[in-house]
Amino acid sequence: MQESLIDLLRCPVTRSKLRIDVIKKKKKELDGQLADIIDEAILYADADWFYPVIKGIPRLTVEAVIDYETFMKQTMPDFINKRDALFVRYGTFINGVKKKNTRTKKSFTKQWKVFNPEKDKTWNADDKGMLERFFKEISENADTLEDKFIFDAGCGNGLLNSLLARQGINNIAMDFSNSIENAYENNRYAKVHFIQGDVQYPPIVFNYFDIVHSSGAGYCIILIILNYLFPV
Repeated sequence: MQESLIDLLRCPVTRSKLRIDVIKKKKKELDGQLADIIDEAILYADADWFYPVIKGIPRLTVEAVIDYETFMKQTMPDFINKRDALFVRYGTFINGVKKKNTRTKKSFTKQWKVFNPEKDKTWNADDKGMLERFFKEISENADTLEDKFIFDAGCGNGLLNSLLARQGINNIAMDFSNSIENAYENNRYAKVHFIQGDVQYPPIVFNYFDIVHSSGAGYCIILIILNYLFPV
């Protein structure tokens, strides 16, 4: 996680800004140079909510307190108290979201786990073909996107996002599953940020992005995204 990302993140529940407690930094090659990256941290929001940064990725799902309990037990001396306080107020809500999302998350994780970036092709296209299809879908090109910021809600393997960043195009790539880990690990460009999140509870600032993209998602999901990011 690059430090500049923090200003664009929000608690998916309270919509409040996040405060960060950095645990560990590491070096990662971005744009041909070694950059300081936040590898592990805890993000704090209003109303007792908190979320981990693990392997350089902010884990901003409602159920993160359950999914990443082991990590937070090891890195937060007061985790048990904070977890219990959160569950007193929101336990029914958190458990409900967890139950609803578990099967879908496993399915997407399995889907991208079997994807081999050395052999398989996204959209049955090479790098050039992927960019051309994307530009055609949004009626833009590399020049018109130069000063714009894209939010990709459902980035999958993250290849498109790295290709956009290589073109100098700023974008945030979000996915629901742990496929986000390979996407982040394989990226070598500074203009893309990877986060784990749920389109039903988007963990990013609203009314900020120039383009919201979700290729391969159902129409209902796209409506959810647009309703949150561009409210009437």
